[in-house]
Amino acid sequence: MSVYTFTDADLSELVYELNDSELFNDVLAIVGEPEAEQLVRGYDDNSIAKYGRRSLRLNRPLGSDDTTVEDLVTAQLDRTVEPCAVITLSFIARTPQLLNIVLSIMLSDRITLDSDILGFEQDLVVERIEIAVDISGLIVCSLGAIQRIAC
Repeated sequence: MSVYTFTDADLSELVYELNDSELFNDVLAIVGEPEAEQLVRGYDDNSIAKYGRRSLRLNRPLGSDDTTVEDLVTAQLDRTVEPCAVITLSFIARTPQLLNIVLSIMLSDRITLDSDILGFEQDLVVERIEIAVDISGLIVCSLGAIQRIAC
């Protein structure tokens, strides 16, 4: 996991929006081969009482064992049992430093958004990455990030 910092200088062409994240407090996954499959379920009673039951079904990744799927269910609950703000950052990679970040960043990397212009500093975890080349040849990056630390 890497940590990247974005400052006002990096964010001169920043577009951002805040959305509510997905809330799931009842997670179901399938474990085992089709002829002997079992269900692994995790849920959080407190979250269900506060927000109602919000269910998610996970597909078992190929090659994973039972323990991996149980960890996957637990990790999903840890991330989504409470609602969190999701920030979408869109920017043009005009500098070599930003281009390096765009080409290096991975899901679950941490980013720090430190902006006096926007009026906040946030530590975020990358949940979504989109990279495109616009008609003029500039690389445009869109990151979806969630503030897991405070949730």
